[in-house]
Amino acid sequence: MTKLSPEDLANYAQAARRTNLHVFLSDAFGVLFPDEELSGDWYIEALCYALQTAAQQDGGRLMVTMPPRYLKSVAASVVLPAWILGKEPATKVIVASYAEALAKEQSRLFRKLVASRYYRSVFPGAGLKPKVNNATEFVTLQGGGRRAVTVGGSVTGIGADLIIVDDLMKASDANSDAMREDARRFFDETLYTRINKKASGSIVVVQQRLHQDDLIAHLQDKGTFEHLNLPAIAQISEQIPLYCGFVHEREQGDLLSHSRENEDTLAQIRRDLGEAPFCTQYLQDPEAAGSSMLDFSKVTLLDDEVADIRPLETYQVWDTAIKAETTNDYSVGITFGWDDERWVILDVIRRRMKFDALKAAGIAFHDKWKPDLVLVEDSANGSAMVTDLKKIERIYIKTLGVKGSKEERFSFAVDYLENGKLALLRKAPYFDDLRRELLAFPTSRHDDQVDAISLFVRRLRLPRPLPGKSGGSRRKMR
Repeated sequence: MTKLSPEDLANYAQAARRTNLHVFLSDAFGVLFPDEELSGDWYIEALCYALQTAAQQDGGRLMVTMPPRYLKSVAASVVLPAWILGKEPATKVIVASYAEALAKEQSRLFRKLVASRYYRSVFPGAGLKPKVNNATEFVTLQGGGRRAVTVGGSVTGIGADLIIVDDLMKASDANSDAMREDARRFFDETLYTRINKKASGSIVVVQQRLHQDDLIAHLQDKGTFEHLNLPAIAQISEQIPLYCGFVHEREQGDLLSHSRENEDTLAQIRRDLGEAPFCTQYLQDPEAAGSSMLDFSKVTLLDDEVADIRPLETYQVWDTAIKAETTNDYSVGITFGWDDERWVILDVIRRRMKFDALKAAGIAFHDKWKPDLVLVEDSANGSAMVTDLKKIERIYIKTLGVKGSKEERFSFAVDYLENGKLALLRKAPYFDDLRRELLAFPTSRHDDQVDAISLFVRRLRLPRPLPGKSGGSRRKMR
C-alpha cells in the first residue's frame, strides 16, 4: 500500500470537510467554542446527515425535533449556512427564529465562523470581503448570503434557496392559541412564499416540541416533510440514517447522549419540569402526557414487514370526515388482518378528502386488500359512501352505528391493544402517526384513527358472526 504524504493527508481532510457537513462541523465547533469539547455522540452525525441531505436535495423538506441544548441551532442555523455558502456562494439563505436577540446571536456565531482562518482554509474562494456584513445580514460578492428574520418581521423583497426555521416560538408562549397561530401563519404566508423556486428550494425546520398543536404538528398534517425525531430517551426502537449508508440502531430506552444528560440528570429534569413539559420538550411527545387510557408499553408491536403478513381474513373500517378543510378531522380507512393468533393493523389511509375523492380512495383501498367486509361508520358521508360503493358488485360494504362516548368506545379497544388481541406493525408507514394519536386520546387534536379502531372492535364484540373464511367461528378467541 502506498504511504500518503502529509500533504496528501491534508488535502483529503480538506476534501472531507467540503463534502461532509459532519466533518466540517467537528472542526468548526472548536472555532465557535474554543473552551469546549465536542462530544462524539452518534446523533450529531445523524443530525448533520439529515441537514445536508435536505439542503442539497431539490425541494428538500425536513423537520428535526430534539431537546433543548443539543446543538441543533448551532448545526442548522450557524454551521449549515456557512458550509453551503462555502460550496455555493451564490446561495441565498434565510434563517428564521422567534426573537431578535436569538437571531443576532446566531448571526454573530455565523460571522465568527466565516471570518476564521479555518473557514478560509476549507473554502479558499470564500475568503473575500463580503458586500454586506452586519448583525442580521451577510451578503457574498456572488449575491448569495445569510439573512436573519424573526416572527412578524418583514421579509418583503427577499428570496431564498434555503430556508431554515429555528424555534419560531419560545416555550413560555406555547399555551397561547394566538402565538401558535402567529407562528403557523408566519410560516405559511410569509416564509414559504420566499422560496425562489418551489421545486428546487429547500426548507429545514428544527425545534423542540412545545405543544400538540405547534408548528411541527402543522407540518405533520401537511405530510410533505421528512422527520428526524431525536428524543432524549428513545420511545421506540428504530434505525436512524448516517453517512455512507450506515444506520444507528437505537433501541427503546436508549439515551440520546450519556455525556450530555445521563439517567440521573434526566430524572432530575423530569422532576423539575413535571411530566407534561418533560414529555413535550425532552421526549418530543406532547401527546404522551395527555392520555391515561392506554399503556402503550403493553401493546404488541410486530417487526414483520407488511408484505410478510399473510392474513386469513381481512376487514376494512372507514371513519369519514364531514368536510375536507384543514381544521377538520381526516377521513381514515384501516385494514385489519387475522393471522390466526391476533388481529393486526396492516394498512392505514388518512387524508382530508371531498366526497368524490373519498369514494375513489375507498374503491382503491378495497382493490388493494380485497377485504371480506368493508365497515363504515353510520354518518352523513359514511352512509353516502356505502350507498355508492354498494353498486359495485365486488365490494361487500355495510354501515355500523356507534353507541356511547368516544372514551367508552375506545375503552374496549384498549382491552384488545393491551392484551395482545390487536397488534401494530412497528415498521409500517402508519406507525408514528397512529402511535401519537393513541397516546394522546382523549385530548388529541384528531381522533379519526382511534374512532376507526373503536368501530372495528365494536363489530368484533357483536353477537352475530363476521363474514369471511371462518364464518365467525373464532370470534370468541378474538
